Amino acid sequence: VWVVFFLIMALRRRLVELGVWTKDTMLNLRDFLDLVALGTVADVMSLTGVNRILVRAGLEVIGEHGRPGIRALCKATGTGQGLITAENIAYQLAPRINAAGRLGKPQLAADLLLSTGKTATELAKELEQANLLRRELEAAVLDEAVRQAEEQVKEGMESLVLYGRHWHLGVIGIIASRMVDRFQLPSLVFTGETQPYSSEEGEVAVVKGSGRSVPGLDLHRALELCQEQILRFGGHAMAAGLTVRQDAFVTFRSLFDNQVRKMERDEQQQGIMVDALLNNDQNCQKLLRGLQLMEPFGEGNPEPVFLVRDVQLEDVHCLREHLKFSLSLNGTRLSGIGFFMAEQHAPAVAGRVDLGFRLKESCFRGKKRLDVHAVAVRPAGESGVLAD
Repeated sequence: VWVVFFLIMALRRRLVELGVWTKDTMLNLRDFLDLVALGTVADVMSLTGVNRILVRAGLEVIGEHGRPGIRALCKATGTGQGLITAENIAYQLAPRINAAGRLGKPQLAADLLLSTGKTATELAKELEQANLLRRELEAAVLDEAVRQAEEQVKEGMESLVLYGRHWHLGVIGIIASRMVDRFQLPSLVFTGETQPYSSEEGEVAVVKGSGRSVPGLDLHRALELCQEQILRFGGHAMAAGLTVRQDAFVTFRSLFDNQVRKMERDEQQQGIMVDALLNNDQNCQKLLRGLQLMEPFGEGNPEPVFLVRDVQLEDVHCLREHLKFSLSLNGTRLSGIGFFMAEQHAPAVAGRVDLGFRLKESCFRGKKRLDVHAVAVRPAGESGVLAD
């Protein structure tokens, strides 16, 4: 997205040189940085260097609520109650904008972003409905995808290559992300719901896939090593899309898993790295204010992970696939959640634990509070996925 933004900057400068605009009449490109931030985070681009500067400035523009479409979407998702962050874009705004494209209605998202105010609220509601439908389609695929993944894990595969003949093309990328979160393995998810591929041999039946990787394993490189079995592919180290002949799918799956096994991995990027060890004397509110100065967090600039040792979690229970709990730090009672960590319920209630987490601020009905988002739980003193 930043490439387009700088192209527009260059065009503006040239139009000023040609006398079409003056410095007083030329466009103020700051007004468009909200779109730059939205696109950069939605595309999971690295939030380092120039991208980091543009996204931080764009978040400020979003917070000013000047664009009617984004303002309406923030209101529809409850995002505008506090400080707008890159996480808000990634988990509230972008999924709804992307839902339109996933369901074959990209014009809906474009209309919202271009709306002048009169239609923005209705368009935001339509996007919300599109996102609800996307969730239904995702849920219809997820159970079968998990079943296949569990079988492949039992078979000893070091990657997941899943297929559903009628899985919706618009959700396979999301399913791949869910598999990575759950199994911590590079994952490719394919569907047969696609048009034949036209080649010199005529039309060929194909399957289309979307992939996500784990830190330390370059997915694009893995696919390069398998390109003899791929019709086309593209992407980067952490995400990719590809097309494979239907009659070559089984061969491709075996080849891909073999290549993943042989690839060297960046060991420093594996596991969960702890940035700071906290004790019961530290002020969480003060810590949070410092974190906010380090925004935006995201790809390439991960949010810090904290570790507290030998703590007792309270009110531990499961909410669907998630682990809910509370704990006390420095006299402050914090509400906690571990997304997709319901399987950690047993160690969480068995006794005192070491807890890896990220510190968050939430806002409900105008009231701000501190929350804990767990990333790992282990019995106190036990070695494991937390490296400090």
